[in-house]
Amino acid sequence: MRAIIIIVVLAVVGFFGYQYAAEGRNPSEAIGVLTGATQEAERAAAEAAAEAEALAMEQAAAAEAEAAAALEAAEAAAAEAEALATEQAAAAEAEAAAALEAAEAAAAEAEALAAEQAAAAESALETAAQEAEAAAQAALDAAAAAGDDAAEAVQEALDSATDTATDAVDALSGTTEEAADAVSGDAAAETEATPDAMLSEDGEVLTVEGFDFDSVLEMVQNSDLSVMQKTTVTSSLEAARDRPELLEPVLENLRELLGM
Repeated sequence: MRAIIIIVVLAVVGFFGYQYAAEGRNPSEAIGVLTGATQEAERAAAEAAAEAEALAMEQAAAAEAEAAAALEAAEAAAAEAEALATEQAAAAEAEAAAALEAAEAAAAEAEALAAEQAAAAESALETAAQEAEAAAQAALDAAAAAGDDAAEAVQEALDSATDTATDAVDALSGTTEEAADAVSGDAAAETEATPDAMLSEDGEVLTVEGFDFDSVLEMVQNSDLSVMQKTTVTSSLEAARDRPELLEPVLENLRELLGM
């Protein structure tokens, strides 16, 4: 009996030692192996691990599928955006080409219009120049004719003034002797009072070379000529002041009228 107990004790100690040393189980787990609880727990753990692994694999597959779908959608969106950008670029390029063509056409039209206007302006300018030249020639001819007429008119006016002065002198010669003596006295006094230098200066301005319109006009206005003679001489001087060929006969007649 004692040997049986020893054998049982050794068997129990060996069992627990094996479970502890080889399987790493504690005494309670070792007891569970004896009763079958440990195997059940291990089976349940294995099933739970398998289910967890299957679930993880299923979730990983779903996530991979979702990622693939998202990638496909992104690639499709990128392709669509690229196609839209290409289409818009092509449309912009076509629009730019059309605008350039329109600008070139407008520039060509403007250049043609400018050339046409320049030609028209040149033609008009040439025509105007010809007309102006013709008008200037006509004016010169008319001025020459008018100059001849004016010279004749001045000469006639001077002749008339000379005749009038002659008549006036003849009329004055028939006055009384006392008036003649008085006039002679006054003339002698003026002659004595007038310096030779003044006579020389007056004679100088009554020539074409030394002619001064204002001085001659003042001389006429201060002279003893009649109002009609002053008016006639003044008109003649104004008409001939810038025409030397007319001025010479006018000054010659004036010198005669003034007795110089």
